[in-house]
Amino acid sequence: MIAGVIHPENVPFAPFAASGSSWQDHTAFLTGSSGNAPVANEDGSLHLVFYGMICNTAALRDELGNTGHPFRSNDPGELLLRLYEEKGDSFVRKLDGAFTFALWDARREKLLLGRDRAGLKPLYYFQHKSSLVFAGDLPTLRKHPDFPAEIRCQAVADFLSLQYVPTPGTVYRNVFKLPPASILRFDLANGIYVVKKYWELKFLPKQKISFTDAKMELRRRVTHAVQKRLEADASYGVFLSGGVDSGIIAAVMAQLLPGEQIPAFTIGFEDAAYDERSLARSSGEFINKLSGGKLILQEKTLHAIPFRDFCKWFKNTGEPYCDTSLLPAGALCAFAREQVTAALCGDAADELFGGYERYQAMKLAQLCNILPETFRKCFFRKLLQGHLADAGERTFSGRLRRLCRTLGEDASRQYFSILDRCPAEIRQVLFGDRLKGLTDPASVFGLHWNARNIADRCMETDFHLYLASDAIPKMHYAATAAGLDVRSPFLDREVVEFAASLPASFKVHGRERKYILREAFADCLAPEIFRGRKKGFGVPVGNLLRTIWQKDVPGILFAEPLFREGWVNRNGVEKLWQEHLDGKRDHTYILCSILALSLFLESDRKGS
Repeated sequence: MIAGVIHPENVPFAPFAASGSSWQDHTAFLTGSSGNAPVANEDGSLHLVFYGMICNTAALRDELGNTGHPFRSNDPGELLLRLYEEKGDSFVRKLDGAFTFALWDARREKLLLGRDRAGLKPLYYFQHKSSLVFAGDLPTLRKHPDFPAEIRCQAVADFLSLQYVPTPGTVYRNVFKLPPASILRFDLANGIYVVKKYWELKFLPKQKISFTDAKMELRRRVTHAVQKRLEADASYGVFLSGGVDSGIIAAVMAQLLPGEQIPAFTIGFEDAAYDERSLARSSGEFINKLSGGKLILQEKTLHAIPFRDFCKWFKNTGEPYCDTSLLPAGALCAFAREQVTAALCGDAADELFGGYERYQAMKLAQLCNILPETFRKCFFRKLLQGHLADAGERTFSGRLRRLCRTLGEDASRQYFSILDRCPAEIRQVLFGDRLKGLTDPASVFGLHWNARNIADRCMETDFHLYLASDAIPKMHYAATAAGLDVRSPFLDREVVEFAASLPASFKVHGRERKYILREAFADCLAPEIFRGRKKGFGVPVGNLLRTIWQKDVPGILFAEPLFREGWVNRNGVEKLWQEHLDGKRDHTYILCSILALSLFLESDRKGS
């Protein structure tokens, strides 16, 4: 992680390169941060702190080989400084990997902050008078004495709907996340900063390519992406679930690492609706038949997740966040770290290749929208009111409820309604005085659309919103806590850009999802994996709330600051809790979000 502050009293930075002292010593400030040591150029006019990895280091070194300045080390920071000297601010476009950096240019008196294209490494910042303060996580940034600690009410309302605060905002007013694929330029002379995108994923225009050629090209790019993530000095493993994505990554690793055995890590549950161990075994055994036994299957069963683990994870994220799949992700990373220092995963394939059921639901919604709006709303809302039991999201009736709620919405709000965990009927009974009158975040769901196809539009939205603010931070939290380096080949630039350029019909094809991905790697997938329906990496939290967590939950769920400070209504929370306990409704998502909000408020009051 990197951390620092720039203001007139602590520049220039020339002394710290010679003295060997840290970036924090000369930028003054963030107690407890763990920033890497800075790197300077030959004349001491440039200083850089870097966190992460660059996949194309060798190619970039070759490109710079004839500039007359031999490299003094293998430090990626030195490479970045050389690129900056040659290319200026645009040097970041050359980088392929997962990273953040802070670069101080003493001659021009400017600071550059940068973040990788997918946002795999986070960076937060705020401005105070003539200072710019930044850090790789919110708890570290929160320690700065000038931190603006006012909570933003709209962010809390957004969180209760989405279970995350959308990028680039944070829960704090005037504190921001640097968006993925962006640089921030801060000019010390005038105290002004500007944030600019250096890359944008485009879903138009589409390639004119045959399905057969697209399959071959996709396979080549994914294989190359895996290979690039195996070149650093580390001991490797792979996450292996019962799904297509991790099975592909594991199979490609087995092909690329001849003579090596690869630990493959799986987490399972006793609840069959959430357990994929048998499918993971089938996947691993199939790959071993192809590779001669390369994978060493490693299983761990989570028999019972204690409520204290929920509290531990969601109290330390720095702002309200509540994707409960963080619980198994954290356990999986800790399990893998017992044996390896790096693991490859299949994250992002669903968002890039149409893996979610909701993409098909939106295609159906588009067809239903030809019906008169008044009739459609009345019909589907009546179905919701009394004809469909709410037995949980993974049940047929639960999925049907979500579909009916979507079909009964305005066309402009339909995709948001699929993902909204705090619909209007819950907001009415739940929201306290501080949240009343605030809008839901539906409007942000159309900000990134440039595609015409409805499935493409949803994937585009998920890439910019869900991946950036939920799925990627989840794995970052889990991996960082375990000290594990987790890498996702599907987020390689070449794979991402190619996926976006493909026709939507290559991805969502009739009832088939991730169609081209499955077909491109059909020979690597066990038949039951190839044909299988996605489960998702979830936890049976709904049952835990009703059973082993039940006695401990009220102490957090009914914590006084939630009500005294006007965030939520006590009667509303009591209603939701009792309905869930009685099995009348499944309120898992909103109850967990209230718990996470309560934990955040407790942490915030302590200033950590």
